[in-house]
Amino acid sequence: MSLAKRYLFYFAQDLLEFRRPEFESILRIFNINEIEVNRDELKPYWLIKCNEQDAVNIASRSVLLRMVFEVWSSGVSYEDFHSNLRSYQVEEKYKTDSFKFKVESFNRHLRHHEKITKIESMNYLPLEGDIKLIDPAHKFIYFEYYGLDTVNIPEVPEEIFMGRLISKGSRDMINSISLKTRKFIGNTSMSPELSILMANQGLC
Repeated sequence: MSLAKRYLFYFAQDLLEFRRPEFESILRIFNINEIEVNRDELKPYWLIKCNEQDAVNIASRSVLLRMVFEVWSSGVSYEDFHSNLRSYQVEEKYKTDSFKFKVESFNRHLRHHEKITKIESMNYLPLEGDIKLIDPAHKFIYFEYYGLDTVNIPEVPEEIFMGRLISKGSRDMINSISLKTRKFIGNTSMSPELSILMANQGLC
């Protein structure tokens, strides 16, 4: 099987010590073996080569995962990123369907006009379908990573990524079993997030 496609797994930046154990447990749950993982334990994202259905399956169980998107382009500078994106061969099925863009950033807040500027900088993409903010056929993610130093935040991102959203993680489950919604809390009641993590690591 070819692992030609690369996916960015974007995690919530908490409970870092559980990230790898939960991920490895989910691989066992779905019996996923054909996968290549390039990760930095401190960064909020991993770059993974696998097939799309495996990526969707992992997201369906991971409570620490925010989203997964198929990487169309990446770069360590704006010039590098746009050069790679211009050379990307967009499949025909994405050219005419409706779509929307979402801009994400880590370690730096981007104002609304900055997000618009970044989206418009990719206007050379051959996307001719309607822009549809509610329920589009495809959602595209533009992501800038500004490192981990919260004091000396760089003016330009350390890495830039863009791609097609594949799936969101399962963090909504945290709210669905929130302690605030329970009629009774006993001595053994625990954090909803930790309880889901335990279920995943128990291969439930």
